[in-house]
Amino acid sequence: MPRKLGSMFVALFALLALPIVAQATPITDLGVVYDATYTLIGTGVGTETYQIKVTAQTSGSTLAGDFLTSLAIKIASSVSSFSLVSGPAGSALFAGGINASGCDGSGSGFVCDAFTPISMPGGLVTLILNETIATGTLATGNLAAEIKAQYCDVGTGIGTTGRGCPQSNNAGITSRGITLSPTPVPEPVTMFLGGTGLLILGYVARRRLFAMGGRLAA
Repeated sequence: MPRKLGSMFVALFALLALPIVAQATPITDLGVVYDATYTLIGTGVGTETYQIKVTAQTSGSTLAGDFLTSLAIKIASSVSSFSLVSGPAGSALFAGGINASGCDGSGSGFVCDAFTPISMPGGLVTLILNETIATGTLATGNLAAEIKAQYCDVGTGIGTTGRGCPQSNNAGITSRGITLSPTPVPEPVTMFLGGTGLLILGYVARRRLFAMGGRLAA
């Protein structure tokens, strides 16, 4: 019975020690689920640099047969600088948002990524970029940030600017407010419970070794 109780305690603490993370608040448009998270990665004189991860789960896209050609995100009213960390094949970043002609350079605070067209539905699309903004201006309120996406009815021959789909082939545009979420990290209670679970596991293992030693000696 003691051994069974020990095993039950270990299993219970292992369950409690599963990561407790902040829940994101995704939005859905045209059947695509968008999400955006942020991590503060640096500070300067009056500036903060964030790593932004934008995802678009396109498996439920209502635009089957069309192509996703660009994504844009706005996390503050203005951006000092930005750089690409990773993105879809052919990614190229531009300042500004999206209109019926793709990444058009308009819209203060937006950063737009135009990439090789992705046929819909195309699974999970991920864009990661670094943005430097004025301290304290990150749009963390409910639906305070903005996301845009453009879809094209053709996957080739869509212009020479490299900025997405020309207006004549525009199949749909997403333009929605989105709530930025901090990148999920384990809560302190997770680490405490994890450590406690290890201590209990060690205690039970030690008791078993002593019990085995006693039987062998007898």
